[in-house]
Amino acid sequence: MTVSDVVVPAGFALLIVGAGLGLLRSSFETRAIRRIFAWTLLGALVVGVTGGLAIVAKETASQTLLDDLHTVSTIATVGAVAGLTVGNYDGLERRRAASVAESEAKFHAIFDGALDPMVIADDDGSYVAANEAASALFGVGSAALVGMQVSDFADPTFDFDGEWTSFRSKRADRGYFELVRPDGERRIVEFAATADIYPGHHLSALRDVTDRLSYERAMARRSEDLAFLNRLVRHHVLNGMQVVLGTTDRLEPCAETGSTAALGTVRRRSEELVSFVNRSKRFADLLERPATPSTVSVGTALENVLDRARASAPTVQFDVTSPDGEVFVPADPRLNDVFDHLVSNAIQHSDTDSPTVGIDVVGPETVVVAIPDDGPGIPEAVQRQILSHDESHHLTDHTGFGLYTVERLVTEYDGTLRIQPNDPRGSVVTVELPRSQPSATP
Repeated sequence: MTVSDVVVPAGFALLIVGAGLGLLRSSFETRAIRRIFAWTLLGALVVGVTGGLAIVAKETASQTLLDDLHTVSTIATVGAVAGLTVGNYDGLERRRAASVAESEAKFHAIFDGALDPMVIADDDGSYVAANEAASALFGVGSAALVGMQVSDFADPTFDFDGEWTSFRSKRADRGYFELVRPDGERRIVEFAATADIYPGHHLSALRDVTDRLSYERAMARRSEDLAFLNRLVRHHVLNGMQVVLGTTDRLEPCAETGSTAALGTVRRRSEELVSFVNRSKRFADLLERPATPSTVSVGTALENVLDRARASAPTVQFDVTSPDGEVFVPADPRLNDVFDHLVSNAIQHSDTDSPTVGIDVVGPETVVVAIPDDGPGIPEAVQRQILSHDESHHLTDHTGFGLYTVERLVTEYDGTLRIQPNDPRGSVVTVELPRSQPSATP
């Protein structure tokens, strides 16, 4: 037995103890590091001392001091390894427990303070926790809710076992549920349920949508009633105007000289009214048409509009500037009607023999379509009324009705409509829309 046989195991034991101390540089918190180091040192001392006492008890004449020290140092090394292992496991477990406790504390802080009702159920579907908002929704105190099930707040025909089994298999569910409170009041609840937010605990986030759904149904009925009245009024007004115009046709040939101007006024106003009713029907249909959100090519929409405009107004000069490549915006097919009205409006209100209509498409992040014309321009009062959503203007004046509809549609597309004076005369109507990528094709 040599000195090295003693020094090497002893040095290894000290190295392991030093490794425990080296945890000071790790991510363990200070208290955990102290415990690990204490476990390591304790393991080395206890096992080493125990081994030493055993040697003393079995001392024989044939053994040397080096033999004894070698045995003690070896046993101490084993003890240090065992101590480091136990200490590290203890530190990891304590850190995991602390992390779980912290997560649970944060969850319960959110759970208890949430404005929306929330409940937690166990594997049997019985509530084990409920926040104050849930207590108010169910009409039962939070403590009383514990132990109850959703079936306690449902019609007798509700298949709780089937629904709960389906939820557990899907691990998530959402939808609507009619909740029957103990006082008999019924509430429509929207829910989103998640299984096993932690083992054996299942969270349901609830929202009372009774008032919202009632409002939506009322608005739907109101829209249907208004649509019916709109059709009824248009029908009777158009029929009445046809009678007036027909009567005017019969009176004009035999009218006295002094009555001709009056009959002309009757005819002009009647034709204006018929035109207005027809235009209002077209714009109302445009606004009521169901939206189909998608991405639309601005270039394609403008080409379709220009093809129709060139065919119907061959004397108009169109000056079109557009970027290379196609640009897309989040819209629907009604974007064609937006551009069609703006181009038609620029042509219709021009007071020159050869009107010019420009179309400029620019913008890297947003798409800006500017349509300048050389007509008399849009009066500032009309501009303010359109851009301020002043609907009362259209009750007394037919001007700007189409632009108001255009503004409504552009706003629906998250865009902006601007009206500015053109130089030297006319107006520039600008539509700015967010840019998007083309829809993926299957």
